[in-house]
Amino acid sequence: FNSRNKWMLSAVQARADPAERWMLVKGGPDVLFPKCSHATRADGAVVPLDAAHRAALHMAQERWSSAGRRVLALCRRDVSALPGLAPLAPANDVEELMYANMCNLTLVGLVGIRDPPRPDVPDAIATIRRAGVRVFMLTGDFKLTALAIARQVRAPQASAYIFHPLTL
Repeated sequence: FNSRNKWMLSAVQARADPAERWMLVKGGPDVLFPKCSHATRADGAVVPLDAAHRAALHMAQERWSSAGRRVLALCRRDVSALPGLAPLAPANDVEELMYANMCNLTLVGLVGIRDPPRPDVPDAIATIRRAGVRVFMLTGDFKLTALAIARQVRAPQASAYIFHPLTL
């Protein structure tokens, strides 16, 4: 994982059946949703990811992000039949193959991580501002998550500046 691509990929092989191989991806929903063609329902059924499902997922992401949660999408893809994926293939070859085939993912679910600021942060920021220092927040978080966290830590009547690395 890194803040540039906003996802992490693992290639795994089943112990019971070495021919069974999976691509597992976790990362920012804004990056992974476009790479998904299917979704897993609560009952385990895999269904096509249509416009209505996408809208509901975006709304869930926005709702959770606006509450200050970091949201991750969890996806998978069966790569057992992927040409060129052989047991004991060189790691660089596997990596290139996975990157080239990171599409048609199945969304397994969303995870909302709550990581509130430490209780002493608002007072520390207020003290710094009283000293005449302008405070800026630099984050790789989704914009709505960053805004919610900024609201939690800023002093009353203080303005918050948010810089997102992708917009610099």
